[in-house]
Amino acid sequence: MLANADVQAEITRLRAVLAEQENVTPEKITHELAAIGFADMGDYIHIGRDGLPVLDLGDVDPAKLRAVASIKTDAKGNVSFKLHDKHAALVTLAKTLGMLPGDGVNLTINAHDSAKLAVLSTDDLRRALDEGVF
Repeated sequence: MLANADVQAEITRLRAVLAEQENVTPEKITHELAAIGFADMGDYIHIGRDGLPVLDLGDVDPAKLRAVASIKTDAKGNVSFKLHDKHAALVTLAKTLGMLPGDGVNLTINAHDSAKLAVLSTDDLRRALDEGVF
């Protein structure tokens, strides 16, 4: 059935409806992957007076908490926590942004174009790409 063009079109339509209902955008996905990919253990722990790491979430930016996969306490009261897979997030992010050979859109940017790119918004960059400016 997946080879049927009408079935494929309906699946595509339903995915678009679901994405819109849940407000899922490429920008939100990229932002979430970046939060995970660039998470730093130092944002969540500090070294206590005894020289051991201490989990401290009191001053952590709520946006950075999205990178935390789990927090566990054992029977002795020892706390451990795990961040989401940083490597997987970075690879997915790089693929999404076309930074890996053979993935996404790869651009060759001339030196004189890099200054122009630095000041473009995402929407401006998309328009420029659509218009063939770069």
